[in-house]
Amino acid sequence: MVEFGLKLEDNKVDEWSTQYIDYEKLKAVLKRAKASAANRDDLIKRMPSGAAAEVIQERKDRLAMGGKLASQNNLPPTDYKGPVSPAKKNTDVYYKPKLAHHPLEVTDKHSSSSLLVPYAATDTTPLLNDPNKRMNRGGSWGTNINQTMFKVTSYFGLADDRILLSQAYDDADEKLDLFKETYEQEVKKVNDFYQEKTDEISQRMEVLVESVDTSGLKIKKPRRESGVDWIANKFEAMMHRNPLHGGHRRNSSLPDVGLQFSESLQDEDPDGDVGDDLAKKEKKEAFVRKSDSIKRAITDIYRTSKLLNNFSIMNYTGFVKIAKKFDKTFPEQKGTFKGLNCDDGKQADLLAAKMERIFSKWFCDGDIREAQAQMLPKKGDGLLMDWTQLRLGYRVGMCSILALWVAWDCVWGQISKGEVSIGGRSAFPVFRGIFGLLAWHWFWGLSVYVWSRYRINYIYLFEFDPRYVDTPVDIFNDAVDETLVFLICMLMYYKADTGDMPLWIPPRAYPSFLILYTVKCLLFPWKLRKPLWTAIGQVIRAPFVSPTFFLTYVGDVFTSMVKVFQDILWTVCFVATGDFLLSEAEHQQIDHVHAWT
Repeated sequence: MVEFGLKLEDNKVDEWSTQYIDYEKLKAVLKRAKASAANRDDLIKRMPSGAAAEVIQERKDRLAMGGKLASQNNLPPTDYKGPVSPAKKNTDVYYKPKLAHHPLEVTDKHSSSSLLVPYAATDTTPLLNDPNKRMNRGGSWGTNINQTMFKVTSYFGLADDRILLSQAYDDADEKLDLFKETYEQEVKKVNDFYQEKTDEISQRMEVLVESVDTSGLKIKKPRRESGVDWIANKFEAMMHRNPLHGGHRRNSSLPDVGLQFSESLQDEDPDGDVGDDLAKKEKKEAFVRKSDSIKRAITDIYRTSKLLNNFSIMNYTGFVKIAKKFDKTFPEQKGTFKGLNCDDGKQADLLAAKMERIFSKWFCDGDIREAQAQMLPKKGDGLLMDWTQLRLGYRVGMCSILALWVAWDCVWGQISKGEVSIGGRSAFPVFRGIFGLLAWHWFWGLSVYVWSRYRINYIYLFEFDPRYVDTPVDIFNDAVDETLVFLICMLMYYKADTGDMPLWIPPRAYPSFLILYTVKCLLFPWKLRKPLWTAIGQVIRAPFVSPTFFLTYVGDVFTSMVKVFQDILWTVCFVATGDFLLSEAEHQQIDHVHAWT
């Protein structure tokens, strides 16, 4: 799977976004650990073999001495797997729990293995080598001084090779330990949230079942199973009773419910009472309301379970990929993170399967397929809200109101007062050129929407990189933001220039700000804008570049933007000559007023 980080972002649930694995952070920490190990290995290769062997032997001796001191002080050995006791963190011996049992060995390869060196801190121990200060990553003075001295002495070539190698070992160990701690913290964060949500689902189901038992709704006996149904149910029960793999505990607090609601409202009274038609109708409506409420509650829990299953799958995949990267980077410690992962999603899948069975028994005569179809997301059911479209909608409304305001002021000012509208202002070509770019952005979003709506594979036709392709909603969001800035700057410029508002900000500042904002939008984020500028450059160099379908498309669009490019060139000259610094009165004095029709 290429670019898993982008895939993870696309599949995140917004409400849970902070609880996912911080994939990019783990990659960055691992990259720093790899760089430190590579620097250490490079020093070993450049040093005489005898000097390197002395440093390695010294570290072996320190390692052995650390084990002896640990046994004398009744401390766990260096390969102890349990947690570090808070009361022993400040002892004279530093020890580090290991994620898996991999004895520390110093080999002659010195490739990517990290060498942990516990030793005792005495009164004669130099500050730079104090293990307690070195391992305190909360911004300790020991670590900062060590890194500073390492850089200074390395740059000027004043440090001894043995000291440099020892410091390189310390730095590599520190970076590797930091990665391991970060990995453990991420796993704990994901597992804690996952268990919290599964417990919440179980509690909601218990409350739901209790409310059903006390609601007074009539329950009918399920139909008699056929032989095939009996075998299928037995097989399903056998599958769902299998214990979870990987040592994850299964939550069995969810009750097994075998109830089934009667929905034959046309032929029987919900409470069995015979009354007038009005009373029967009210009772039927009450029954329907209660039944629909229970359906919505089960459906909501079911969809939450499915989202939780997807949450666990994405995190599980991320940890597996990070562990594989670690194994490739540090082959001597391969398997360190074996078995240390988050839940693989089976627990959430089992909860969803149990809710399917409950829904089918209560409302679908035991038909699992029908229950799954009824619990699928539906437009307008109110259970899954897509707030992105709502945000886009009210921002488009803001743009519409601002556009009407600008149009009204320009037209009304010219009709009622006889004043020259914004079309006669000196900076109007700036706004007109940028409006052309805005219109192109809106039309591009509309084109992408149509292509996506009718399943036209434009990504393949244009040879785009799928990693850097925006959805229509993303394109429209960007276009709305740009349009809001454009209309606000245009309105403020016109109001300030006509004297309708205090001149706290000079009128010429608004087109200047709009130019800077437009340049920013055209260049950043560079990862997304680079393909566009590459295509533009290839179109300009067309005789010397092999044409593609997308280059032909861009060239055809350019032929329709002649007036826009003319205004853009005018804007460049407007800025380069310094005319943007002049006020409207100064433009009139030097006869730089342009009449635009």
